[in-house]
Amino acid sequence: MERLQVRPCAIVDRVARMPTDTVRFREAAIASSVLRHGPTATVLTGAVGSCDGSGRPTKAERLADRTLVATYHEARLADLLERVRHGSDRSEAGEIDAFELDEVIHHYKRAARELWKRCAVSGSQVSFVARTLERWQAEGEMPDWWEAGAARRRR
Repeated sequence: MERLQVRPCAIVDRVARMPTDTVRFREAAIASSVLRHGPTATVLTGAVGSCDGSGRPTKAERLADRTLVATYHEARLADLLERVRHGSDRSEAGEIDAFELDEVIHHYKRAARELWKRCAVSGSQVSFVARTLERWQAEGEMPDWWEAGAARRRR
């Protein structure tokens, strides 16, 4: 891992005193810091929050979080809409009938609803969702929203 420049507000020895349950969030904090402050930033403490000591995100950090969530939401919606476009093209080409296209549209609606549940947030939830997105990206575990919208079979 590349060594990043320490911001003046970071307290280096705080890492050693972190409780075990917060260590797993350290990577998300580092990713968040790099996203917010560029490649010269680092959070050696693993603390999520602002550098003013209040533990609350600054206005710039909140804006960065809202931008991240909105950009992610828009990009995933575009991915889902591409599936509908593909279904429409297949319908026009005669590959699928109207009922199959209707199922594609309903699948899109269910998938978009699942995405909306995660991304349509406000207040402190925005920071939580932003950290979750960063953690998913760092772990390579981004959800497949199309799969999340698959019809559930009743038992």
